[in-house]
Amino acid sequence: MASTTWLVLRAMAREEHRLHAALFGGQRFGALPVFVAVASAATVGALQFTGTDAAAIADGARVLALAFGLYTGTAGLVGDDLLERALGETEVLLSTAGYLPLSRRRLLGAFLVKDAAYYAVLFLLPICAGFAPLVATGALAPAALGSLWVSLLVAFVVGMVATFAAIAARTRGVPSWALGVVVAGGAGAVWATGNAAAAWNAVVATGFLHALAVLAAALAAGAAALAVYVPTHRDPAETRPNQFGPLADAIGDENGLVARTLLDLARSSGGLLKPVVSAAILLALAAFLVDVAARIVGVTPKPGVFFGTVLALSAFTTYNWLTQFDSVEEYLLLPVSVPAVFRAKRTAFLLTGLPTSVAAYAVVLAVYDVSLVDAAVGLALLGGLSVYLFGVTVALAGFDPNEFLFDVRRFALFTAGVAVPLVPVLLAAFATASGPIPAAYAGALVAASAALAAVGVGLSRRAGPRWAAVYAAG
Repeated sequence: MASTTWLVLRAMAREEHRLHAALFGGQRFGALPVFVAVASAATVGALQFTGTDAAAIADGARVLALAFGLYTGTAGLVGDDLLERALGETEVLLSTAGYLPLSRRRLLGAFLVKDAAYYAVLFLLPICAGFAPLVATGALAPAALGSLWVSLLVAFVVGMVATFAAIAARTRGVPSWALGVVVAGGAGAVWATGNAAAAWNAVVATGFLHALAVLAAALAAGAAALAVYVPTHRDPAETRPNQFGPLADAIGDENGLVARTLLDLARSSGGLLKPVVSAAILLALAAFLVDVAARIVGVTPKPGVFFGTVLALSAFTTYNWLTQFDSVEEYLLLPVSVPAVFRAKRTAFLLTGLPTSVAAYAVVLAVYDVSLVDAAVGLALLGGLSVYLFGVTVALAGFDPNEFLFDVRRFALFTAGVAVPLVPVLLAAFATASGPIPAAYAGALVAASAALAAVGVGLSRRAGPRWAAVYAAG
């Protein structure tokens, strides 16, 4: 059985590479690690120029790897959909569970291992290569690059296992609220006792042997989670009255496209908790970054501006959930236009993504000491940046927000589109940390947020006709 699993694992890796090479062209797909390495080197060089020490920069990279792992682990949220239709033609082997001499659980395990190995080479290794400027200046020993790559892999795997373990528990009947209490209670205890740094050092170690030990423990925990995971888990069947018509009427949806999107999301494995989990991951990451940022630059950023900016990134993950269960080709058979489909997705995002991120922001206001001006500016930034990032994602990705990440050209444009507004705003959060936000700063940030929202609306409106022409030509 082990040899069969290895064959399937290798086939999945080849399938992943061939699919993306066919979608984007071999050169564009092959250039992705080069772009990641160059972007990493530029970031590391800039941080080094500002006087940030090598250990702090490496910790920042590990935080990003952990966050990426937490998001990747949410693949388990799609449950049986993952093995049947959620990934569609992007993972052909997963749809053959009924024909291969492998269980659905083993196939899913192979898929997760493939993902970890794939991202370790495609993203984590280039990120590690970006630390070459520190080696060139003597701030980092050449041999330390290997240990850094292992620690990045550890952070990624720990995040992936943590999310998947929670999902596995849910498939065994553990209610979501209980998992939320455990996670919130544990995080609150660590934060209240001031042991965040100790917990971080214990989990993501900088020493090579320690990192290997943590990696082994994470893999063992992942194997245990997979053993209890029920890949065919679905919520108990319930008899309900027709929801489509009343929902469409309630939201004024004449053609039913918005109602279909919302019901597809609600009835999928994980349901409406998917955007909530994504926002919760970003909230936890931002809370940790506040401590890391204070250690790197010596000041704590304005919580309203900082959290509002970071939580806006949930626009990408929410749109990913909203487009996961359909494709434009399905709508071409119906008497609806492609622009109408994109308008429906925008409305569904406004009904799901924005309320979820605002709820996460409310937690920030309850936990942190946020001034009235800071809270108002942060809320404005959260709304404006969310709409802007949604527009950028739709314009570049169409209905495939995950696939475009492997197209180096579009990935570079997306990176630039995110960095151009977010970096100055985050710098403003640090620049105003020592006192009240000046009126000029607050007004400028609110005005910039409104302008970005207008850009996002314009991009999302133009995306429909643009992608309609693309699909018609292709």
